[in-house]
Order: sequence, then C-alpha cells, then structure tokens
Amino acid sequence: TYLQQNNNNARLIMSIIDQFLSVIAPHDCFICGQEGKIICPDCMDKIPAITPRCFVCLKNEDGWNTCPECLSNFPISRVIIAKEYTPVSKALVWKLKNDGLQEAARIMAKQMAAMTQNMVINDYIIVPAPTSNRRKRQRGYDQAYLIAKELQKITGNPFANILRRKGDIHQVGSDIKTRKQQLHNSFEVIKPNKIRNAQILLVDDVITTGSTLAEAAKMLITHGAKEVSGICFAHPKLRHTLLDN
Repeated sequence: TYLQQNNNNARLIMSIIDQFLSVIAPHDCFICGQEGKIICPDCMDKIPAITPRCFVCLKNEDGWNTCPECLSNFPISRVIIAKEYTPVSKALVWKLKNDGLQEAARIMAKQMAAMTQNMVINDYIIVPAPTSNRRKRQRGYDQAYLIAKELQKITGNPFANILRRKGDIHQVGSDIKTRKQQLHNSFEVIKPNKIRNAQILLVDDVITTGSTLAEAAKMLITHGAKEVSGICFAHPKLRHTLLDN
C-alpha cells in the first residue's frame, strides 16, 4: 500500500543517514570510550554467551531445542539466544529501541549470525517478529525488522516481512498468562505463499516470556510453514537464572 511504501522509504533514508553519520562522526563505545562503534568488540566479548537451553523453562537442551513439556504450549522448535541479559546488553538494546541508534541493530545481528552457524537447519527464511504499530510510530522504525535485514546481509538467507500486528497492545510488565491472552490472534500473515513448506527463522531483539514468538510461530505454521525456529539477542530471565545457579 501507499503507507507501507512510505514507511519502507523512510526506513531506507534513515538507514543511509545513520551509516553516513557513523563514517563522518563515529560513535564512541559507551563502555570504554573507544572511537568507532557504539560498543567496541572487546566490550562486546565481555558479555557472557549462553549455553543452549529451552527458552521457556530454561533447562539445558542440545541445539537450543524447546523441551517436549514446553513445546505443547509454545509451538516453536528452538530459540537461539546470543547473549546474557546484563546491564551492558540491556543498554545496547535501549540505544536501538529508544535512542534511535540503528548501528546497534548491525552489532546485534553480527552476534546472532555467529550463533546460526551450528543450527540444525540451514535453508531458512528470515522473518522479523513485528513490533506494534504504536511503537513503530514512536521510533520511526521496527527494531526487529532492522536486525532481521542485517541478519539477511550476513547470512545470505532470504528475507520475508510477512507478519503484521493487528491493533496496538501494551505488554511491558505483563506476566506470561496475560501476554498470551493479549496476543491471541494478534498477528496476520500476508502473502502466505512465500512460506509454504518453508523453514522459518523468527527474529526479535529480546525475549521476555516467549509469548510473542509463540503466537507468531502458530500463525506461520497455520499458514503452511513447515517448521519455525527463533533467534534473539538476549533473554532477560536468563540473567537471574544464571546468577542463581
């Protein structure tokens, strides 16, 4: 539609401006102050990686598989998580979502792409988990879309922006039961022919309860996807779990 085309043009223009500014006025690492990127490679490497586990109950699982007990309620085969949710990774996500620093999407995608190298599937379509329309209006872009596009550039896998949110739901602070109720039938699939019998890799920045990815996965499978996996930069629940263990 006309509005969708305008939004795509606006995202392209903002991305070009952001890349241009990063060349003529490079960011400083917000941790150590080194010039060049929002966060330098050395500081990024200090954020702990996560061992494979079920993204719902957090039990250790080979290949990031969703455990059989959780799979019945969360129809997504596996969710790969790149980093522990530390104050540093939280700040990086904040800079992308609230400070307008789109370079953070490229940095996150690079970390996430490294995690896909050992996936049990290789021939997958990258699909962003859509942000609410209200959030997109506030930010001027969809952060999951930006990360997914950067992931496409790195991996070379096809990209399909075929999920759309219906309505505007405020989920921050909601528990898992409330989120699942709010998200029921909140997505629609456009151009389902693109995903029939396909392996899908759903992309998001952060997982809180997993309800968003689960509902999106359900809709994709309903419309013909063969299997849905997910990937995100960090998982807030993991920080507390790992500190307790």
